[in-house]
Amino acid sequence: MVIGEVVLFDGSLGSQHVRVWLERRGGGIVLLSHDIGSALERSFGTDEMETFLEIDAAHVHALCSVLGDPGGDPIQQLADRYRGDSATTSHLRELLAEHAIPHRFTIV
Repeated sequence: MVIGEVVLFDGSLGSQHVRVWLERRGGGIVLLSHDIGSALERSFGTDEMETFLEIDAAHVHALCSVLGDPGGDPIQQLADRYRGDSATTSHLRELLAEHAIPHRFTIV
């Protein structure tokens, strides 16, 4: 179940339009991104790409601990840290890997 979304970035980067947002799902968190633009085609062979970075409910506490407030709201903590960052997906993946927090990453 999705309960709202928090947009971290929604804007243009050269010829690309990038939108990055967070959603709550079943106690877990999903970071989604949608990129559209001709620059993608050179690297990925398509002019549109979506990504999904999923953190299950069982690992949200570990994420909050890394973000500095184990009892805090993970969406708010992520928004405070990454709002305005068009590369949030890459940065959050690095943070999760650094702290061995399980997650799933999908590119469509």
